[in-house]
Amino acid sequence: MAIRKVQNKKGYFWLADGYIDGKRVKRRFDKKADAEGFAAYNVINHKSKVNNAPPNPFKLFGLTYGYDVGLVNRPLIYFVYGNGAVKIGFSTNFIKRFSGLNLAVPNHLEILGVIYGGPAVERNTQKFFKRFHIKGEWYVAAVELLDYIKEHAKPSPLFQIT
Repeated sequence: MAIRKVQNKKGYFWLADGYIDGKRVKRRFDKKADAEGFAAYNVINHKSKVNNAPPNPFKLFGLTYGYDVGLVNRPLIYFVYGNGAVKIGFSTNFIKRFSGLNLAVPNHLEILGVIYGGPAVERNTQKFFKRFHIKGEWYVAAVELLDYIKEHAKPSPLFQIT
């Protein structure tokens, strides 16, 4: 179940769009919280599809992961550790993004945490830690950066089971 902000001639509204029991469902809401509540209820109670999310749990490179279904499609800033560096990135589909990152690097990546927010939050976080910048979205795993993550980030909606 996806939620998006839509503009028409009268203004903005929130649209919950997805499948419930194999049937396409679209519902309009004036408030984002109402759309999120509708989507979360239907994902949990009707096993609706979540934007091509993998089965819960799923395997990735021999490890088993599970995820919090209600948080799958929320925009978030993620902090991923690998090879002595931290990637500060943005995604609206973290499961897909994390799977892609694991394919792109030779060693296993560890999810340090997430902050729910959009691209502006990502840019501000990257600017704040620019003195630790290595290349692209990768930063030295400095104590100051790791302390920031411990203090401000929440656990990932994606978690390792085995």
